[in-house]
Amino acid sequence: MMEEERMCASNMQDTNQTVRTKPDIATKFERELTARICALGEDHPAVAETLNALGLICHHMINDQEKALGCHTRALRIFQLQKREAYPYTDVALTLSDIANVYRKQGDFEKAIRAFIESVDTFRQGGIGDDHPRVQSALVSLAQLRPRTNSPEKEPLHAITREPLTRQASDKTET
Repeated sequence: MMEEERMCASNMQDTNQTVRTKPDIATKFERELTARICALGEDHPAVAETLNALGLICHHMINDQEKALGCHTRALRIFQLQKREAYPYTDVALTLSDIANVYRKQGDFEKAIRAFIESVDTFRQGGIGDDHPRVQSALVSLAQLRPRTNSPEKEPLHAITREPLTRQASDKTET
């Protein structure tokens, strides 16, 4: 039996368990991530979906915000590599919202605001209006975060720098 087949068998056994602890769930998704990377390659959308799921587990259940941010950032990069017809704007926009929520939990409100703005802009580019629940959620989050920034109160939200997060990430890796 090849290593990949053993990993798949192990993942199937994990799925049959009904009660899991928080670390067990993360371990299951880490195994799934490894299996998907081996089977599909680093830049496959299914890998991004698994990264986002693992990021949510790290954010909400384990409270490991650095790992959550890393997972969501990798997922964002993969989704942005896909053709728009193959993968819709919503995947990018939802991932940006997840990144914004991690920044908010870390207390980096400026980055959270930029990520929420980029998320809303991406939803709108995809034809999803402000009446959509996820767009409304991002807009409410923006309104809640605004008073926590160091910017003058009268400065409108749209005046905040909208430098894409992907450009920020690539700038860090080049240094």
